Amino acid sequence: MLFERHPKGPYYRGKFEQSGSLVPAKSLLQDMFAEQKTALILDELQTWYDGLHDEPGPGGQKRLQWAFNFIQTLSELAEDRPDLFCLVVSVRDNTTDCFKQIHRKGPVVIDFKGEAAREDRKRLVLHRLFQNRGNVPAAEIEQYVSAYAAERVRLLHAERTEADKARLKREVAECWPFAPELLSLLEDHILMAAAAQDSRDFIRMLAEVFRVRGQHVPVITAADFYVDDDECGVTTLIDSFATSADQERLREKAIRNLAAIRDASVDAPPRGKLSQASGLGLYL
Repeated sequence: MLFERHPKGPYYRGKFEQSGSLVPAKSLLQDMFAEQKTALILDELQTWYDGLHDEPGPGGQKRLQWAFNFIQTLSELAEDRPDLFCLVVSVRDNTTDCFKQIHRKGPVVIDFKGEAAREDRKRLVLHRLFQNRGNVPAAEIEQYVSAYAAERVRLLHAERTEADKARLKREVAECWPFAPELLSLLEDHILMAAAAQDSRDFIRMLAEVFRVRGQHVPVITAADFYVDDDECGVTTLIDSFATSADQERLREKAIRNLAAIRDASVDAPPRGKLSQASGLGLYL
């Protein structure tokens, strides 16, 4: 990939092949990056690395060993010459040989569980869901969410300073079309379950509920997950944390409870009109 993308890639590929080495030398790579400063970004590196195996026998392909040596060379070069080369790698966990190899040179570590990373994940999820979200003027978004943002501050954060209140109102606009409480609820309580597939389930749930409710409400909250509607995302939500037969029947029980409330003519708000705090609690 480096040889293919580099402006003088064919020249340096030729030098590498002429050397007879099985892994590009550090000096060759340094010369190449001196010609063109380079950033190499490898997402989920261990998916590739852990799938490599050395073939048995003296003439077998030593793919894992070659990858080990090449990553070490790239790591050393990124540490010694950051003015020429930047190596950015993501790994899923810290238990694999790939992680240990990357950490031999003491890289800068970014933990995606911190508060700043939480905001990055939120922006990433919204970007993946809505490619054209940036085309909606900020003034229009603020108008859509103004009522929710004002009531959120009044009910939950009345004691805050005016500066904090303004920030909390901006937070609603930044999360639109979803309420901040909904994103926190899903991330903190649902996706922490062992069965959840991390951001995949997160994105699926939000996409499903938006398709059904996005044109009907200015801000989507937990109240928009209807237990008696297959299309609104609740099925994916329950499947994401159901690890036993009892949990898999949770939706069936919730539908019976909802029917009982309706049959008893309980004076309760219609579905979709509940507050965020009671939306899931009442129906489940």
